[in-house]
Amino acid sequence: ELALDYSLRAAAQSSTLLAYEDAALHYARGLQLLDLLPLEDSARRCDLLLAQGEMYARSGAAQVRATFAAAAALARSLSDALRLAHSALGLAGTVVTPGVVDEQVVALLEEALTALGKGDDALRARLLGRLAMEYRYSPLREQRDAHSAQALAIARGLGDPAELAIALQARHY
Repeated sequence: ELALDYSLRAAAQSSTLLAYEDAALHYARGLQLLDLLPLEDSARRCDLLLAQGEMYARSGAAQVRATFAAAAALARSLSDALRLAHSALGLAGTVVTPGVVDEQVVALLEEALTALGKGDDALRARLLGRLAMEYRYSPLREQRDAHSAQALAIARGLGDPAELAIALQARHY
């Protein structure tokens, strides 16, 4: 447990220093150490995968998609809508191929929206906005417009300038 704590501290320090590759390695070590603990902690494992995925994304590593997909599978097995939503947003933030709709990302974003349920929170607005962005190269123009408009309405209702900026970006995109 102590070694895991040190590994997570090292990951946080590396991230602060913009050493994302090193941070991802520390999270990988943390996942290995988690295997040595007597009790399986799937929620903690999912959190480590999400953190590792973020570091992979920031460093441009090839493992980013596989890591967020693994986090999504674990969140799904936990029936954890919040972790599933974060996994979906992480996977959606990977490389976009112009002219191509990433069906894996679209399916995960839709699944996360369904799991999250109704509500007007920032996470729902981000999921809707990102789904609208994924539909950019799709013939589903009405859905794209509806999702981005809904994300914008939720963000405006929150009164948070950062969330509004994210929703406006999705609407513009």
